[in-house]
Formats: sequence, C-alpha cells, structure tokens
Amino acid sequence: MSGYSKMGCLLVSRNDLFGARMLPFINALRIGHDYDLPVKIFWPVNGGDTTNIGQHVEIFSPEFLKRHFIQADEFQDLTKRAIGLTQIRLTPVDEIVAMVRSGSILALNGGNTALTLGGEDESLVRESYRATMDRISFTPTIHDNIQRIQNATRGQKFTAYHVRHGDVTTSYRAKNKPWPNKFIPSELFVQHFEKHAVTVDQSALLFGDFKPSLDWLCTQCAGFRQIGDVIDFGSLGSLQRDFLELYAMSRASKIVGPQNSGFSQLAASFGGIELLDITKSLGPRDYKTAFGKLFKRIDEAPETLSSKGEIGQCIAHLAPYLMRNRQSAQLVNLLTKEIKRGNNISYLFPLLAQAQMAQKDFNGILKTRNRSLAEPMFDPTSVADLDAITAQAAFHLGDKTKATRLLAMAVFHTPYAPEVKRAYQLLDQSGTLNNQNFYPIDRELMALLHKGLPQFSPVHFAWEWRYSLISNFQRPLTFAGAADLFVKNMDKSTIGIKLSDFMQGRFDSFKSLVLMGLGHVDAALTLSINAVDLAPNDPFVLKRHIQNLLLNRDYDLALRYAKMLIGIAPDIPMYQLLLAECYFGKKKRAKAIKVFDSVNSNDLRFPGGALRHGGALLALKQPKEVAALMDRVLPETRWPDQHLDILTSAKIALDQQSELLPFLEELSDESYKARKVSHMLARIKLANHDYEGAEKECKRAIAFAPNMPRFREQLARVYIAQGRQKDAADVIKQLPAPMQKRFL
Repeated sequence: MSGYSKMGCLLVSRNDLFGARMLPFINALRIGHDYDLPVKIFWPVNGGDTTNIGQHVEIFSPEFLKRHFIQADEFQDLTKRAIGLTQIRLTPVDEIVAMVRSGSILALNGGNTALTLGGEDESLVRESYRATMDRISFTPTIHDNIQRIQNATRGQKFTAYHVRHGDVTTSYRAKNKPWPNKFIPSELFVQHFEKHAVTVDQSALLFGDFKPSLDWLCTQCAGFRQIGDVIDFGSLGSLQRDFLELYAMSRASKIVGPQNSGFSQLAASFGGIELLDITKSLGPRDYKTAFGKLFKRIDEAPETLSSKGEIGQCIAHLAPYLMRNRQSAQLVNLLTKEIKRGNNISYLFPLLAQAQMAQKDFNGILKTRNRSLAEPMFDPTSVADLDAITAQAAFHLGDKTKATRLLAMAVFHTPYAPEVKRAYQLLDQSGTLNNQNFYPIDRELMALLHKGLPQFSPVHFAWEWRYSLISNFQRPLTFAGAADLFVKNMDKSTIGIKLSDFMQGRFDSFKSLVLMGLGHVDAALTLSINAVDLAPNDPFVLKRHIQNLLLNRDYDLALRYAKMLIGIAPDIPMYQLLLAECYFGKKKRAKAIKVFDSVNSNDLRFPGGALRHGGALLALKQPKEVAALMDRVLPETRWPDQHLDILTSAKIALDQQSELLPFLEELSDESYKARKVSHMLARIKLANHDYEGAEKECKRAIAFAPNMPRFREQLARVYIAQGRQKDAADVIKQLPAPMQKRFL
C-alpha cells in the first residue's frame, strides 16, 4: 500500500446511513484485496439525522482506520480527479487496474452488492465478497460480540424479517420523501408471515431500526420474536448494535424485507443466503387484504401508528395501489382527512393533487396548493411536483398565465421532478410557453442532441439555467465524471453532421457552460468567444457567453455583451435579469435595482431573480424593501434557505429578528438543513445578545458542515462580542486568508 501516492486508489464515500455506506465500502475492499489496490474511505460525520455514524471508530480497529480512512481535505482533493464507475463500466478489469496503478482515482459510490467488473467471474467475486468480512479488523468489543452471535445461532434455523422504519419515518430529511422500496407497511409483514407460516422452519426473528414497529408486529403475530429477545447487546452504541444486528441477520436461513435496503442486501451477501423482496412475495389477494386493513387503520385509528412520518410512508404505498384500482375518490378522502388532522408531510400534497387530477377536479387541485402554502414544504421535489400538477390544472381551467407562472416556479425548485416534464409538454405543445413568460429554451439544440425531438431535458435545462434555480445542481451534474460523460455524448451526437455556423455556435456555447462548470475556465471562455464569432447575433450564444464572463468576474465585458443581448432581445425577462447581474457586479447597484424592479414588480415567476434582487437591496442598505420583497416571494417558494437567509439579514437590520425565532427554531428541530438554519439562528441570537445560544448554534452548524468557513467566522464574531479574544483568535486562524483579513 505504500505506493498509494504514486498509483492512485479506489475512493469511497457515501453520505447515508450505515447499510448504504457499507455497500461501496465492502466492494472497494474486495476489489482492493483481489488486485492489490489501495482503498481510501471518507466517512462523513455531519450530525443531525445521521449522528450515530460518527461512531465508526467503535467498530473498526485503529489499525484498520489508519490504513484506509482519510480526512475531508484529502477526500476533496482526490474527488477533483476522480472518475466514476459509470464512465468505465464496460472497461475490462485489467484495464481498470492498470488505470488505478498509473494514478487514476476511481470513485466507487454505487450500491450494488458483489460488484462485478468487466471480465470477472461472478462466482469468484461473490466468494471473495463474502470473505471480505474476515479481512476487516474490528475493535475487541465487536469481535467478542461476533463470537456471541455465532454461538447463539449455531445450528439454529430462522427467517429474518427486516423492518426498515426508523429514519424514513422520523428524520426530517427522510420522512418528507416517499421510500416505497425501503419502507414496507407492517400489514404486509403480517400478511407474509400468515401466508408463509407453514414454511417457516423454526422461528421468525424481527430485525429493525424502530422498536415501536417491532412491538406492534409482535402483538399481531405470536410467531414473531425480536432479535433483542435472543441476544442482549446491553449498553452498546447504536452503530455497534446496527453492525451486530447486520451480522446476526446474515446467519439466517433467508431474509424477507425490502429489496432496496442496503442493510438487507449486505446481510444476504455476507451470509450467502436468499433475500426475498416482500413486495414480490405477495399476490393480488394478499395486497387486497393487507391494504384493506392498512386503509382502515389510517382512516379510523391513526393513533396506532407511531408518527406522521409512518402514516405518510404507508400512504405512499397505498396511493399507487388505489390509483391502479380506480379508487382515486377513496384516496382523495383519505388524504384530505389526514391533512386536516395536521399531517404536513410534504409529498402528501402532490399525492392528493394527483388523485384529484384523476377525477379532473382541477379546482380542487388549486385548493390543495393553496392549502400547502400554509405549511413549510421543504422538499423541493414535492413542491415542484405539486406546482407542476397545479400548472396542468390551471391550463385545463383556461388560465394559461397562471399555468406558466406555476411551471416556472416548479422548475425553479427542481427540473428533475417527475411531473415537471409532463406539465412542460402540455403547455409547450399548446403553444403557451414563450421566451417572455418562461425560461428561454434552445429547442434547436435539444432537437440536435435528442435526434430530432425538441423535448424537455432536465439535464440540459439545469446546465442552461442552474444559477437561476434554487440549487445550481453542481454535485449531480459534475460528480463522478457525469459532466465529462455528458460532453462526450454531446460530441458523439454530432459525428457525421455538418453544422451551420449558427448551430455550431449554439453547440459550442452550450458546451462552454459545461466546461466552465467543470472548472476549465480558459477552455470554456475560448469556446464561448469563438461561438460568438460564429453566431454574433444569436441570443442563446450571447446569453451563455455573458454567464461565463460573470462566473469569471469579468463584469466590464459581461456588461458590454449584456447590452448587445438586450438590443437584440429587449423583452425577455431572463435576459433583463442577466443585465441586472452585470450592473450589480460593476457595483452600479442603483441601475441593477431599476432593472430588477422592472422584472419583479408585478410577477415573481422567476424566484432566482428575486433572490438577486434582495441581495442588491441589502447591499444598498434597504432592509424594509428587502423584507417587503421576501414577504411576497417566500410563501410561494416555500421558504428556501437562500431567501430565508436574506430575510434574516433584513430583519436583523430592522431590529425585528425576534419575529423569525419561533419559525427558525421549529425548523431547526426538524430540518435536514439544520446547518444553514443554525447559522441564521446564531446571527439572530447574537443580535439579541444571547451569546450562549449563538455559540451553541454556531457549533451545531460547524458540526453539520465542518468545512464551511462562514460558520466558523460567525463563531469568531460571537466570541468577540463576549470579549473572548483568545477563543476568537483560535477560530480565526482556521479561516481562509481573505476571511482572516475581515478581522484586522
């Protein structure tokens, strides 16, 4: 392993719970052992929903940790040069090994068990994969308990039922998304056991991360026992118990559970045993019986379910079943009742809207969206789906203006949402969309890249407008070589095609956006300016060149081209917003505000523009105007962090920060974005002279995101306000040099 610095490595990191993290972990160790390749693992510890994952030091021996585990800075450096497995998936294994030995970094973050590379023998891979457990060195505590499990299960036959309910029903991050491939309603486990009880050899042991669900199942079936009834793990840490339960599950004769659970997959692979997907082990009559009981339970006795999150995940299973069986009316009634009870799980609203769409209740859909505005829906996909469905409803009601505004709002949240493409096609094919009322879309380029079909492509849209959306999608667009692969596929699409100067300019200018996103600044700018030479009067080419110049902070040149663009296309709101960006970059903020006002005064259909508008108003020290603007946009956008952060700054400037405290504290208790919310809370509590509270929130934000320097900067300011100069100086030393200068 001493050649790591020279030869590259297999790189592993996954920001997920234990089972999902271990999947690429084990694959990398298997491949590293078989081909003598270094394996480097970054194990994120970001608190909140996944606090227990920081306990990995209680599982693996110090020697093992030292050999394989790396810190965040090294991981970030390696990630910059990493290639994803998808790029070389069909490459023969000997070539992959040669690549790594010659310096390549191969990112293995996928979730497949017993990953087989090109040309490998699957049976040999599975055998080596199962042996990987024996190659890991554990702490004495883990080693001793492995021996206990072996002794307790030796000669015993049992079926393991894996009940994955905990995090997907309790943590804010997980519970606001449906997980039908991981969460299985308890009624399905009961139905499976009752159907297959005759074939259960000795006993059925329940494994799971949420004891209330296991307890309820035991009340329904006398044949169920919990693993805790067989082996007492005492006072072990939660991650230690997770690992040991995984090992115990691997000793079963078979496993029944969700097919897509990394935990189940790992246990089955280690044990060389069958993993039965419970959803495929039941027939139509079983589903009818189980879902009938589940519907009645939710409808009549919701208190028997542990939480809103559990009810939500159950409905995520029920909804498609009821829709397939033409029971949309029953689904509407159930969801309406559940939402009235106060269940604000994000995806319940688009599920209700979908059921109403099946009934053509378009006015009902509009009411559902209006009802959702009273709830802080923080899942972007759910918001986008709901807005896209409502856009379709508005269109069918004849309100095309509202339909386009809602679709624009939907893509702002996430163009990848399933309903967005459907809404786009409906409005586009009707001739409703244009450059004045929607984001300009390069139909000619999409037709070129999609073999003649000018269809909506979320990937193209995200690259085209990513800095105008709620997220710039940097990670999904670029991670593990996705953007490089995208560029290769772009180039392949034009092989053998003679492009006109006009289309070559379009093609090159779009490619330049991707190159700029990859950090290839010089190449991007060269391609971009050449594209302008080929098509000097094309709005798309000019637009993309301006974007590249803005990213390069060449505001003088960007402004020059922006004026050219406005001269060619004066009535396009998104181009006007680019002009405002140029003025703002040139510190001509009054001019920027004037342009922002002209776009945002009547219709905030482009929330990204409102975000920049608010930032410009803050820079001009106009907090009242900021607050008024955010009050208009925030309910419609469902309180995204970026807008909320601007409102926080305005409220502090107006000495009205206490107004936000209740909302932010509630959000902080539940939100997966706690690092950002904690930062806002720290600022407010510092303004309120609550130094202890501000320090606590700063440290919480840092725990979630230790590599975010602005969180440490805020902590230094808290220490300075307390007169703790030495503590402040220690924190300031950890900041980048430009930030350190702010304290001089």
